[in-house]
Amino acid sequence: MPDDVAVDCLARVPHGSYRSMRRVCRGWRSAAAAPEFALCAAVGTRVAVMGGWDPKTFEPVADVNVLDAATGVWRRGAPMRSARSFFACAEAGGKIYVAGGHDKLKNALKTAEAYDAEADGWDPLPDMSEERDECDGMATVAGDRFLAVSGYRTGRQGGFERDAEWFDPATREWRRLERVRAPPSAAHVVVRGRVWCIEGTAVMEWRGERRGWLEVGPYPPGLKAGTARAVAVGGGERVVVTGAIESEGGGGGHALWVFDVKSKNWTVVRPPPQFAGFVFSLASVRV
Repeated sequence: MPDDVAVDCLARVPHGSYRSMRRVCRGWRSAAAAPEFALCAAVGTRVAVMGGWDPKTFEPVADVNVLDAATGVWRRGAPMRSARSFFACAEAGGKIYVAGGHDKLKNALKTAEAYDAEADGWDPLPDMSEERDECDGMATVAGDRFLAVSGYRTGRQGGFERDAEWFDPATREWRRLERVRAPPSAAHVVVRGRVWCIEGTAVMEWRGERRGWLEVGPYPPGLKAGTARAVAVGGGERVVVTGAIESEGGGGGHALWVFDVKSKNWTVVRPPPQFAGFVFSLASVRV
C-alpha cells in the first residue's frame, strides 16, 4: 500500500484497534513513531515540529521541538497545553497557531492556542464555534490572522464541512467564513495574501464568499490526486508541492513540483533518496 494511502487509513483507525494494526505489516508497526504524524510551522528562522503519536501508547502527544535553521540547532520547546493530532497549524502575525484535531479518544476538538517561539510559551485561545478534526491551517490575507479551514465533528467522521473560522487577535474572537472548503483531497496554501488550493484538475484561488473559487493555473503534471502538500516560498513567487507520482500500482515514488506564480508553469524536481518519502507537513524558512 502506498505511504500516502496508509497514512490516510491510519488517521481513521479507532483507538482500540491501534495495537492490532501492528500485525498488518512492518511499516504500520512503526508508523506511529514516524515524523509524518507531527505537524510543523515556521516563524522567522525557527521551525516548530508539534504533536504526533507516542510510539508506545499510540496516543496524541503535546510535544514541541524547535529547529533554528540559521544555526542548525534543535531544542525542546514548551509543550502544547492540549495533546492533539491532525490539527490545523500555521504562522500568523509572528506566532504559531494550532486549533482543532482530535484527542486520544478520537474526539474532535475545538480548542486552540498560540505559540510564541521567542518566549517559548503558549497562550490559550477561546474555543472555535465547532469541533474541527483534520482541518487545514493558514494565515489570512493580511498575514496576521489565523484561519482554520473545514474539518469534521466527532459524530461525522470524514464529513468535511465547507466553512472555516478565522481568529482576530485584536478582539480575541473567532469569526466564520462560508464556502471556503475546496474538495477534501485539496491542499491549501496562502500565496500573496490569497488562499489557493491544489485539487484534482487545477490550481484554484478563493475570491471571497460571493465569488467563490477561480482557476488560476494548471494542475501539477503527474501528481497523484489527494497526496499534495503545499507551501509558498520566495515571498509568494513560487509554490512548492510535494506528493506521490501517479502510476499504476502506486509505485511511482514521490517528487516536488515547483509552480512559478508569474509564468504559471510547473517544474518537476526529484528529491535526494533520503528525502523522497511521503510528506505529511512542511514549512519554509529563509536563512
